[in-house]
Amino acid sequence: MVRVGLVGAGGIASEHLKHIDDHDQAELVAVCDISAKQAELAVKRYGGVAYTDIRRMLANEQL
Repeated sequence: MVRVGLVGAGGIASEHLKHIDDHDQAELVAVCDISAKQAELAVKRYGGVAYTDIRRMLANEQL
């Protein structure tokens, strides 16, 4: 299983999120975006933890 942390939750991210969600060997564990609202919307739909700081995401998650 691949644990995924996505950086950027706007624009094309919705396509990436759909493909991660559809992949049986991938698990979305975190989404990071400078907009807390965008990150929260992504994790509300696909799961994981929302971050606005990539350093914090990398320190807290086993990706």
